[in-house]
Amino acid sequence: MTFFADTLQPHFEAEETWVFPTAARSLTGGDALVRDLLAEHEQIRTLVSDLQRVPVDDLETRLPTLGHLLVSHVRTAERVLFETMQREMGDAALEAIGVRLAGLPPRGPSCRPAADG
Repeated sequence: MTFFADTLQPHFEAEETWVFPTAARSLTGGDALVRDLLAEHEQIRTLVSDLQRVPVDDLETRLPTLGHLLVSHVRTAERVLFETMQREMGDAALEAIGVRLAGLPPRGPSCRPAADG
């Protein structure tokens, strides 16, 4: 559960603080899309919490459920949310979000490219 605490939870918090509110206000259908993504965040949090609390006798069912939800969530964020943001939002608004996200302290592994040099 270290991965969740160190990587996913900070990622979710960044999305919920900086990306989702802007998307909900700015995108056609943004409210519904953000509502669905937030519901998935809560489902993922619940599944992780259940994995921490409940005996591991049912891992063969619960881990694939969590994995499928994570894959689906990432695909929706990348293929729908981010693509729509790039299409419908101006460069200045996207840059403002980027500046906020870049200013967050690094935590855990990241998909950010390594610095040159």
